[in-house]
This record gives sequence, structure tokens and C-alpha cells, in this order.
Amino acid sequence: MIRSLILSGVLIASVLAAVGCADDIPGDDWEGDGVVAIMGGLVFTSPDAEPLEDGVVVVLEGVIEAVGPRGQVQIPPAARRVDATGLSVLPGFWNADVWVDDELLEAAETGTDEELARALRERFSRFGFTTVVETGSSAQELAPLLERVGGLQVPAPRILPYGEGLPATVQPGGWVPGGDGGMGVEEARDLAGRGVALIPSLTLASVPEEGERGEVVAGRVSEAVDAVAAFVSAGGSLVFGTGAGYVPDYGPSTELVLLEDARVSFPHLLAALTLEPALRFGHEYTGLVEPGMVADLVLVEGDPESDRSALDRVVWTMRDGYTIYASR
Repeated sequence: MIRSLILSGVLIASVLAAVGCADDIPGDDWEGDGVVAIMGGLVFTSPDAEPLEDGVVVVLEGVIEAVGPRGQVQIPPAARRVDATGLSVLPGFWNADVWVDDELLEAAETGTDEELARALRERFSRFGFTTVVETGSSAQELAPLLERVGGLQVPAPRILPYGEGLPATVQPGGWVPGGDGGMGVEEARDLAGRGVALIPSLTLASVPEEGERGEVVAGRVSEAVDAVAAFVSAGGSLVFGTGAGYVPDYGPSTELVLLEDARVSFPHLLAALTLEPALRFGHEYTGLVEPGMVADLVLVEGDPESDRSALDRVVWTMRDGYTIYASR
């Protein structure tokens, strides 16, 4: 059962009005019965479903208990109510191509809980990432970090150590400067036909090597965008990734713009951020806003379907029913 997957003793953390400013570390120190109702938002339950207007999401002890339009969902009397008017509610985001930097590794080894939580918030949770896949280090190198975030001792996303190999059905784009140049259009089409999901990491293509001319970088970006467009048009599935860590900026803005340049539809993009990686990496209990799913949720300002930049305006991130980021 889904509930058996939830960490024991999970309590819902502070809600938006209670956690303070973004510099505060959200915690789980309020006393209550572990029930929260997010009310009035535009709720994206899955990539293919029409969003629910004026929706309600009820979370109980780390699990989504109920979802539906306001007036059709029974709200427990003891629930803390969060006004999500003007916000969209989505499943927690994945970043499946992350290179943990030395500063974060050092914080995991020697930093206080507050210092580590701040480092994780600055890199991941303030962007809505509830699960990240580390593709640049071994599990041994990540051991101190994994030990400290595994039991939610600090507010943090899940960190999956795949530096020694991704699942066979997931393929990185390979746009690291100085590498083999990544895949071409025909290779991308072939990959789509084999049912392998692609981590585009188009942002990597925009990172210049020392002394590299601007037109060379622009050409690499154009080739990468064309390959991803061909992959998607051939029916391929995407898994969102940015190369954060190798790329100095941990935010998703550049990747979102480049994926739009590659003519990736919004449902396809939302699937890449949520459901597709959940399925490919064996975390089927995440990726949807439906009853019985783990409460990995992101609230953003505006409607991302009509304005994709809304995906970069995160105001609240929840993992397993815990607040791991709140901006107000």
C-alpha cells in the first residue's frame, strides 16, 4: 500500500501563511493532526487531464486523501486551509540530470542541518524539485548527503544516486561541451522508435568551453534543439533534466525556453517534469495529484499552460507531505 511507503511519523509542515519568508527553513514543528487542504487553485492532476478550476487537494499524513472541485470535496474540520487562489497546483517536479557540486557535498559532511537545508533549498526545492537524480557521482561519494536527506532530517528533495548508470530505458542527450556533440536528428528518431526516454539537458549545449566562439555555441544549441524536436515528433518521451551543477545555474529557466523552441507541447513537458520520470525510475507513487499518491506537490504563481514561465515562479514545494520550500 502507498501508506506503507511513507516515512513513519510524517506530519504536514507549516503552510504558506505560517512558514515565514523564503529565507526561513520550513520545518515540521507545528502541532496538529497532519491534515491540510489546499483550496482554490488550478489543479493539474496529470499531464493529459484538463486542470480543475477552483480545485481542492486534501493531504493526510503525507498522502493525498482527496482531489476535486470545491464543493465536491469534503474537508476535514481539523484541516489547515491554504488559500491557493491565483496559483496552480502540480505534482512535484523531477530533475533527472544533476551534478552535485563540492560545496553541497561539503555541507553534507560538515555543515549544520540549517546550512545543509539552505544549500538544498537554493539548488533544488525553491525550483519545485521534489526528486533529483545525481548523474555525476558515485553512491559512495554521495553517502554523507544521502544519509542526511534520506529520513528528512533536513527539508530536502529525494536524491537518487545514478552516477554509475541510468535505467536502460532512459538516455541522456549528451550535450556536454567537449564531448561527442550529442545525438543527431536521425539518431534521435531511432531512439524514439525504441521506446527509450530522453533526458534532453539542452542547457548543457549552451555552456561554452574556454575560448569557444559564440557562433559555435549557438550552432550546438541549434543542433540539440533540432534533435529533441525530431525525437518528440517521432513519438519519444522526455524526462526533464538540466545538467545543474555542471551548469552553474540550478534553475530550470533556460531548459524551459529551449524545450519550447523544440516545440515540446505543455502536456509533454508536464509529463517530463512529473509522471514520466516517476515511472521510468520506479517511483510510481509520485507524479500525479490523485488520491493515494504521495503528497509531492508544487504551487506556482499563474497558469503554466498559458504561460510556461509560471513553472519558474514556485511559491511552495512539498515532499512526502513536508514543506521543503515556501516563499511566503
